[in-house]
Amino acid sequence: GILPHGVFELPALFMGEALAFSIGAAVIGAFFKNQTADLKAVVKRDMGLLIPIVILFAVGAAIETYVTPLVLKLVI
Repeated sequence: GILPHGVFELPALFMGEALAFSIGAAVIGAFFKNQTADLKAVVKRDMGLLIPIVILFAVGAAIETYVTPLVLKLVI
């Protein structure tokens, strides 16, 4: 029952973690080096990944809500 929606949610989870790590590293770097221009560039670049992450999570949630119960009814 986990496989159908996990195919979409796991890549979204890993992409979100990479996004958070990238922005977090830029924030720490800007804090210690006082380079806010680099921070702004990293945040602007990484926010482009936010849309595919949200779409993947939405697709995974829709599959988990509507498709997985139907599959489990057929199997069980």
